[in-house]
Amino acid sequence: MLDSNQLRMLLMVLYGLVATVALMFLLMAVLAWHMPDAGQPVAQASGEGPVNSPAAVAKVVSADALAGKAIFATNCASCHNTNADKLLGPGLAGVRQRTPGEVWLQKWIRNSSAVIASGDAYAVKIFNDNGKIQMTSFAALTDLQIKQVLDYVDSQN
Repeated sequence: MLDSNQLRMLLMVLYGLVATVALMFLLMAVLAWHMPDAGQPVAQASGEGPVNSPAAVAKVVSADALAGKAIFATNCASCHNTNADKLLGPGLAGVRQRTPGEVWLQKWIRNSSAVIASGDAYAVKIFNDNGKIQMTSFAALTDLQIKQVLDYVDSQN
């Protein structure tokens, strides 16, 4: 049988091991959080020479685009891709260039039904081209939030 000093020593060793394992898991979680996503380019450290491959150069993403990523994930990703591929709705790559402008996009995103009902030719075309599926209205999104989503989409293409 163990005496009290031996038991106390054994418990201290066990507590130390538990604390070490907990710190290792915490360190692994922090490192995993800071790792780039699979397929995301990683910038080379300086001094390694020029980077010749476009895929090897890390994109600089604006703060608005980063904020737009979360808004997109919550509100848009269930129906739209950031690339040109159609999901339920059209792919959004180049959406700023192919639509009548930023103000039109704000109206469309907030209430596409109203834009279609107004007889807007481009809105009617989009509606018809996408199987007359009604887009969800996002009346609560601010101009800034819409800009952030559009910046995010642009940053992905």
